[in-house]
Amino acid sequence: MAAVLLEDLICFICLDSYTDPVSLPCGHSFCGKCIVHELDTQGTSGVYSCPNCRKPFDERPLMLHKKRKLCKEEIVPCTYCDGPVPAEKSCLHCDISLCGKHLGRHSTAPEHVLIKPTAFLEARKCTEHRQILNHYCTDDDVFICLLCYVTGDHEGHEVVILNTNSAEEEKTNLQLLARTLRKESKKTQDQLNSLKLLQTEQTTHEKVIKKRITGQIKDIAIELNALKERVLNEVSKQQKEVSCLVADKEKKVNEKMEELASKIDQIEKLREIRDPLTFLKNVLGTDLIGIFNVDRGEVGKCMLDEELISQTLHKEVLQFADSLLKQMLRDAFPKMKKSEITLDVKTAHCNIFIADGRRTAIYRTKRCCRDSGPERFQSHQVLSDCSFSSGNHYWEVAVEGTPCKIGVAYSNIERKSTKREVLIGNNVRSWSLNIDNSLSAWHNNTETKISTDSSLQSFGIFLEHEAGRLSFYQLCKPIRHLHTFNANFTEPLYAAFYLDKDCTIKIIQ
Repeated sequence: MAAVLLEDLICFICLDSYTDPVSLPCGHSFCGKCIVHELDTQGTSGVYSCPNCRKPFDERPLMLHKKRKLCKEEIVPCTYCDGPVPAEKSCLHCDISLCGKHLGRHSTAPEHVLIKPTAFLEARKCTEHRQILNHYCTDDDVFICLLCYVTGDHEGHEVVILNTNSAEEEKTNLQLLARTLRKESKKTQDQLNSLKLLQTEQTTHEKVIKKRITGQIKDIAIELNALKERVLNEVSKQQKEVSCLVADKEKKVNEKMEELASKIDQIEKLREIRDPLTFLKNVLGTDLIGIFNVDRGEVGKCMLDEELISQTLHKEVLQFADSLLKQMLRDAFPKMKKSEITLDVKTAHCNIFIADGRRTAIYRTKRCCRDSGPERFQSHQVLSDCSFSSGNHYWEVAVEGTPCKIGVAYSNIERKSTKREVLIGNNVRSWSLNIDNSLSAWHNNTETKISTDSSLQSFGIFLEHEAGRLSFYQLCKPIRHLHTFNANFTEPLYAAFYLDKDCTIKIIQ
């Protein structure tokens, strides 16, 4: 009953008596200004709900019905006045409401508890003892009077003593809590709106990606069809050549057949001659030797050259694959997000000067004054201050002057030596691209030479830690793949650099 009474008297938003009370379609009531302000706030997100029960509405509630219960504008009359004189206070002890004139004559004894004028005085008294409900039993979760606690059913229970001051203090605390909760609710609603916006953006992005991929696959299909046509045309070309050759040879064979038939006819006629002298004369005047000069081997040469067709197909496929790879690189690299990499001064050799927000390393003959800590290289090398222990990472480097090395290394790479085998790429703990008059890939002191027709000295490094791949690209047009290491990376990797005299290496932002 107390909960119902509280809802009838107090606005859930401002936790004060109603002013212009209105109800939402769900039945909960609020001050007119409070709910209007709350709905205006919700309107920024386009999502509306009841502040009390959180019931959602598809659109802003337009019909706010008046709730004809107690509010500030409703007058509680003075018990003693004949006319409708508004009361200023109500006495819980006496069950009366008093105007200003009668309030001055009223007892000020402690048991006469004065509150704001209310028409619900009976609800504030114990129905059994007719005493003021000035205690709260936490065991039974009900309001009780003093007699209920001392001699009644709640004797020995855990109770809290109530008074008007504590109620006002609690109301103030609840108002502060409500403000805090409303702010938190606003933040939560903003997060929800952000998630919905993100979902919408991702759905749109999905459509764009699908459309782009569909277009790319369509282009690939067109290229493959063109490749098929070129190879089939080569087969048709050879077939035409074979057909022409066969027809030519067929003509020659037919001519030979006619010649042989003529010779046979001549022989038959010669055999019919009875006179020996005439026979010999005619035989000596006839050339019958050519009948044995038939070239029977040429017919077998009239065949399709399958080796040439295979070579044509192989050549076309290689050209297609190279074109496809270049297209993929052109599409992927402009969108590749660069990892944030800066250089660790604690590792830099004393001849390596770090500048430009720790993104540039310059070899200088004048040594920098640095301590020889355990992380510093005695060789002309420097590492990044961040490591990569998982995921995919990409960064770009511009080089001026040679020779130099760019790559990655484990943190336990040897630092306190100047021997050749401690340089990146010359041991099992590092991988590098060596840049000099030519390019070469190095790991564990094993070199793989790389040919290039570009003098551009800007490079991309793509690390796929879980996949165990480290790829180097030359950032010319089109972007060119140089080399890929395949390894089982067992530790975090650092970007690593080696500089010789007059070299500068810059990490491109």
